[in-house]
Amino acid sequence: GFAEHERTTGAHVRRADLRRAAGKTAEAEKLFASAAATAGYKDADYALFRAAACKYQRQDYAAAMGAYDELPQRFPSSTHRDEALLAAGKSAYFAGDHDAAVARLQDIAKGSDVRAAEAAHWACRALLKQKKPDDALRLVDSAIKSTAESKFAAQLALDRADALYEVDGRRADALAAYQAVVENFDDDTVVPHARYLASYTALELGRNDEARKLAEAFLKQYAKHALRVDVLYVHAEALLRAGRNDDAADAYATLLSAAGERDDRHLWIVRRALAFSLARRHSDVIS
Repeated sequence: GFAEHERTTGAHVRRADLRRAAGKTAEAEKLFASAAATAGYKDADYALFRAAACKYQRQDYAAAMGAYDELPQRFPSSTHRDEALLAAGKSAYFAGDHDAAVARLQDIAKGSDVRAAEAAHWACRALLKQKKPDDALRLVDSAIKSTAESKFAAQLALDRADALYEVDGRRADALAAYQAVVENFDDDTVVPHARYLASYTALELGRNDEARKLAEAFLKQYAKHALRVDVLYVHAEALLRAGRNDDAADAYATLLSAAGERDDRHLWIVRRALAFSLARRHSDVIS
């Protein structure tokens, strides 16, 4: 009867958990979805939550958003409700539906827990994609105050700097904010980005010596970082703009040998030739 039916569905869900752990996401998803649709199954909310997670894992973000949205509607008192609301917003963001992301995340971002901090991060990114940096700055400033000690603190500080960067007339404030991230946090994923963005922003502001020093500090600290080539560009360009043409030519040579087949390569070759020419190294221009 019903108890037997419940046990069978429960066994399917346990099997689905094992399939998912083994990386068999599509198989797991079918089992979870079947359990979630089973009338009267007591853990149907868990099964639906896991089915949505499988869609997210497969990067079918629009479908994941739909499944996560369904959970609080079908199971308003589920223990997975809050996580599903956040995951629906993240799914919307990765599906490229930034309106839907902001709509789902902005209320969660008003809380004070770690979930609120994460929601604020993704809502801020979505607002920046929508070219609404003033709204992004307001949201992230509020979240920083209310979620100060969360593990997203460094990320939110970087989001704030990115928002300032996009607000008219606030590039210098953005530079100070990027530098504050470097000084105040030791998060090894966020801080290198802040270091690079500080050097790039200084270059844009015409603060060439500052850009060069920031780039040199990055290159000294992160020999193998994915942003290394971008920072080598800032370093070389800062030297060129400061009129240190010999040094710039050498720095562009270093950049080109590190860059591989980057899209910008042809531009960098032209900049190196300009440095040689300004340094009166005409034989080098030709080579």
